[in-house]
Amino acid sequence: MDGEREAPLGRLPRHVLEHLRQELRALQQVGQLLAQALRHGDGADALAHPLAQHRLRRLPQVELRIELAAQSLDVQQRLLQQDELRLELHVEAPRGLEQFTGGGWGSRDICQGPLELLLACDRHAAARDLLVKVFAAQNARGDWPQWFTFFARERDIRAGDSHGDIVFWPLLGLARYLEASGDATLLDLPLSFHGDAATPVPTVWHHVERALAHIRTQLVAGTALVSYGHGDWNDSMQPADAQLREELCSSWTVTLHHLMLNALADALDTCGRGAAAPALRAWANEIARDFQQLLVVDGVVP
Repeated sequence: MDGEREAPLGRLPRHVLEHLRQELRALQQVGQLLAQALRHGDGADALAHPLAQHRLRRLPQVELRIELAAQSLDVQQRLLQQDELRLELHVEAPRGLEQFTGGGWGSRDICQGPLELLLACDRHAAARDLLVKVFAAQNARGDWPQWFTFFARERDIRAGDSHGDIVFWPLLGLARYLEASGDATLLDLPLSFHGDAATPVPTVWHHVERALAHIRTQLVAGTALVSYGHGDWNDSMQPADAQLREELCSSWTVTLHHLMLNALADALDTCGRGAAAPALRAWANEIARDFQQLLVVDGVVP
C-alpha cells in the first residue's frame, strides 16, 4: 500500500466547507469596505458607518473561527491518517479484523468499514485485492462462512455456517467497488470457489451468479423476502424453534437485500455491464412490494 495522503479539499465534510465559505465571505466584505474607503479618500467617514463598525468588530472573530476550523480540519486529517494506518495493519497482518481477540476476517466486517475506507481514499487496487480474497473464500454453493482465515496455510480454518445477511455484503461491496472504480475487468477475473478445483475456472461474475442463485433458495415460501436463517447482525437473536429460521425474516436483512440488488444494478450500468441490471431491479421491486404488504403493520416496520 502507498504512504499516507492528506485528504484533498474536495473531500472535506460538507459542513466544514460551508463554515469556511461563510467566514471567507465575511472577510471579503471587510476587505472590500476598507478598499472602498481608501479608494475614495473618505476612510474616516466610511469606517465610522455603523455597518462598517459591525463588520470590523467581527474581523477578529472571523479570524479566530477560521483558525479553529483549520485546527479542526487538521485533527480530522490526522484521525483519517490513523484510520488508514490501522487499516493497512489489518490488511497486511489480518488477524482478528474488527475482532481484537483473534481470528480471521469476518465476511461481513471486511466488506464494511475497511472496504469503504479504501474506496473513500481512492485506494482502488487495494480494494480490488481485498474483494478478490473475499470472493476466493466463497463456498461453491454460493454463500460465505461467517468468518475465514486469511493465510493459505490456514485456509480450511473457517466457520461452518453464517448469519442470513452475510451473503449480501460481498455483493454490496463489489457493487460499491464497481461504482467507484468503473473496473469491470474484475468481473472477468478467473477465480475458484473455496476448496473447488472445477475446470474451467469460474469468473468473479460466476461467483455473483452463484450467490444470487443461493439467495433465491433462501426466500420465505411464496414471497420475495429472504428468510432469517441463522440470524441477522444481532448474534443473540436466534429462534428457539429451528424450523422458524425458514419461516421468519428480518426486516433489516430484507432491506439490505433490496439495497444490494439496486446498488449492483446501478454499478453494472455504470461500468458498461448493464445486461443483468433490469432483472436485478425487477427482483428489488418484488421485495419492495412484499415488504410493504407483509412487513409494514399499521405504518410501522417491526
